[in-house]
Amino acid sequence: MEMEQLSFDSLLLECDSAEKAHTTTENSKIKIKAIKENRKVFPSSLVIDFDRFMNYAEHQSIQLGSSGKCISAEHLPAINERFIEHQKDITNNKHQEQYPYIHLFYYLASSGKLLKKTSNPLNKRQLQVTERWNMYQRLTDTEKYLFLLETFWVDTNWAKLLNQPINFVHFLLPDLLTKLIESKTRNFLLNEDSLLTNLITEWNYFFLYLEWFGIWVCETNEQTRHDYFPKQITLTIFGKNVAPILLKSRNLGKWNIALRCEYGEVDPIPGSSFPDFPNDKFPIKSNNRDHRPQHFYEAFTHLFPKRDLQTTLP
Repeated sequence: MEMEQLSFDSLLLECDSAEKAHTTTENSKIKIKAIKENRKVFPSSLVIDFDRFMNYAEHQSIQLGSSGKCISAEHLPAINERFIEHQKDITNNKHQEQYPYIHLFYYLASSGKLLKKTSNPLNKRQLQVTERWNMYQRLTDTEKYLFLLETFWVDTNWAKLLNQPINFVHFLLPDLLTKLIESKTRNFLLNEDSLLTNLITEWNYFFLYLEWFGIWVCETNEQTRHDYFPKQITLTIFGKNVAPILLKSRNLGKWNIALRCEYGEVDPIPGSSFPDFPNDKFPIKSNNRDHRPQHFYEAFTHLFPKRDLQTTLP
């Protein structure tokens, strides 16, 4: 049975064309409503909001905080207000980590080399867009999404993202995704009596990161001792197509650079086979230079129309 192809761009263009036509017929209204409902299947808001984040960085001088590792507090509310998925409870939030959406975008832009840190004439650290941002803007929305997913899955150091000493998420993420994929209802109730639940209580905003990428949807728990911990996770239709690819052909342990370095490999190539470890010790250098794997996005091409997914950034 042929898998139904997914598309960001086709839905976005069709909806925009219908809305711009200002049609008032009943059929047109029904069509626009259906298109908007279908768009909920895709994480298009992530692509739109990331563009808005980068546009702000391009036109504003964003200074970094005293640590030089995060956006200064004065910019956070203004950036937040630009988003579709904007955070509402921001009264006393003064740190980037208290804006998990912005925090994620900061790491995606930095890890994807769309932003770099520079010094202004007063020798204060600030963010500056790179030439890659211009290249990124020429991608289709589908290609943008896959680039952001690749940046998150391959280039981003999850330990630093979650402010943890090591990447502990990768140990149990395959188990959780497998449970969701195999479940007839595509959901998993995070029961406090469950061993798996107890082992993932410190994931914090990582639950939301995968929701924003459209993999699953979290049902929030109003009273919890953790910064963020849902009471139920439901795999989306989009996630049901994407998650098996991430688990198998884009296995995190093989593709995440920081994770491979954490295990002792030097200068690893994402997706390449693991080098032989003589005497059970890690080598100084990976020996896979002549065996480069395919591009990250190529494992997903069968899910999308060819016109929507053809390339990525070098």
